[in-house]
Amino acid sequence: MEATTAPDAPARPASWAPAGTLTIDTVSEHWTALRACIGQGQAVHADLAAISRVDTAGIQLLLEARRTAAGVGQDFRVSGLAVPAETCELLGITNEAANAASPATVAGQEG
Repeated sequence: MEATTAPDAPARPASWAPAGTLTIDTVSEHWTALRACIGQGQAVHADLAAISRVDTAGIQLLLEARRTAAGVGQDFRVSGLAVPAETCELLGITNEAANAASPATVAGQEG
């Protein structure tokens, strides 16, 4: 018996769902995991609902991931990051359905 797949079936995005902080102390380890997701050849979905704090190094990581994914023709989407839509738009990061139940604290903001 031969297995078949539907030729028009959309590829399932690679998922990256870190927990804790996305800060200068953690970006190196996060980049290793995120780069592996980008290397899988399909769109990447970054679920940041379990992130409690983001600093500028974390934002730089997301920008680099977007740039790297675009460089190999992959889509990069973010969800669950509690950053104002205007900020995401300015940075060129798509932030889908921010999770208000567990918002991330952007370094330098009360929260």
